Amino acid sequence: MPADVGLDQQDTLLRPVFSPTRREFQPVIAPIAPQPEIVLPPAPVAVSIPAFRLEGIRKIGPDLSALLSVGVEGPSHWLPLGGTLEGWTLERIDNHSVALRSGDQLTGLDLYPPENPNVPQN
Repeated sequence: MPADVGLDQQDTLLRPVFSPTRREFQPVIAPIAPQPEIVLPPAPVAVSIPAFRLEGIRKIGPDLSALLSVGVEGPSHWLPLGGTLEGWTLERIDNHSVALRSGDQLTGLDLYPPENPNVPQN
């Protein structure tokens, strides 16, 4: 036995390296748990905005309301704040505009929309 071998190594070298009863290494196979399927939330559905027309705004005492119609020939309705038309809720009324909300969508209407720049002016 070599003299320069440390005590820890001497102990190792005195034992047999191979044993007749030695078995092959078999790795422990852990069962793989199925990964949960990732379910994405449904994409928000964009609701088409009806052709709202703001025809008037009135204030009677502290109560504000807006005269709205859908389309050119649709009937007009006075809606208070929080009122609904075609599934859209009247959320805000200013002096010259209103805001309507449906879910996450918000649209605004002006009482006096800007003139169409493509129309020739007199």
